[in-house]
Amino acid sequence: MPLGMHKIGLVFAFQWYAMFVYWQFVATSIGESAFNTNPDAPRF
Repeated sequence: MPLGMHKIGLVFAFQWYAMFVYWQFVATSIGESAFNTNPDAPRF
């Protein structure tokens, strides 16, 4: 395998972690910004 492929492989490993973290917080972020909600507020 070429050396360039080894270098970019490390970048892809961090990219998968970043996407995992992003998908954990994207729903809360959209809810707070678009719908003006707060996940810690009581529902009723």
